Amino acid sequence: LWAPSADPVAAQCERGEIARRYPGKPIVVLASFPRPQHAQAWLGRGVREVLSLPVDLELLRAVLVRVLPARNMRTID
Repeated sequence: LWAPSADPVAAQCERGEIARRYPGKPIVVLASFPRPQHAQAWLGRGVREVLSLPVDLELLRAVLVRVLPARNMRTID
C-alpha cells in the first residue's frame, strides 16, 4: 500500500523506491481525490490499483485478495 505525496516529483521518487525495494510486488495506491491523469500515470508505471481515500474497507479487502497471492493473505483480528 502506498499513499503518494501530493508533489508529483516526490511521488515519482517514492514509487521508484517502492519498486526498487520490492521488485515484482503489486503496488496499491491510496490517494485523496486522485486525478484521472495521475491514476493513469501510476497504472502505466506498475501500480495495480488506485483507490480513493477514505477507502471502503470491503473494497480494500477485495482489491488485496485480487492482487496478492493467497499465501500472503491472513486474517487480522
